[in-house]
Amino acid sequence: MSLASHSSNRCCDSATNRREAADFDVPSPSTRGRGPSGNGISSPLIQRCQVHKARNIAERCPKKHVASVRRALRKAWELDDAVEAERLIRDLARRLEKEAPGVSGSILEGLDEMLTVNRLRLPPELRRSLACTNAIENMQGTIRLVTRNVKRWRDASMALRWAAAGMLEAKAGFRRLKAYRQLPALRRALAEHHPRSLDLLG
Repeated sequence: MSLASHSSNRCCDSATNRREAADFDVPSPSTRGRGPSGNGISSPLIQRCQVHKARNIAERCPKKHVASVRRALRKAWELDDAVEAERLIRDLARRLEKEAPGVSGSILEGLDEMLTVNRLRLPPELRRSLACTNAIENMQGTIRLVTRNVKRWRDASMALRWAAAGMLEAKAGFRRLKAYRQLPALRRALAEHHPRSLDLLG
């Protein structure tokens, strides 16, 4: 593989990871005080987009396995028990290891971040809403549309103003989260994960 091709693939993988990831911006007690500066700022909880994850895996998967792989992932993600869900996903990766090692590696990549909503033991409907980044991407798409004719970005303040304008435009198309009545369960789960999260959430 050429260096240019390798660099291109790395960029694609990076973009894929960004599409899959969405942050619950709440510090984790297990990483408190271990930030780059040692200043006590901890990492957020991250949930990867399960829709994009399944799509990315399916694109790499041999055609004969696509349906069974999708079923296995869906079964794991629907489980209330995150430990059992992880076991099912690891078993799936193990079964594909010889025939499709690249797919096996893709399944395991970011596994911890794939099951965050399961580990928080959220209600199934709320889990499905929060495990998909489509709402975030819709807003980002509107921002790109609003800013498409800007030819020269003078400074960061200008970028922020245009981003804010894009968000206000996107706001007109916002819809209420289907599981919005279950959001208190998210608040409680985050509070149990880290007692200070209630203060951070306001």
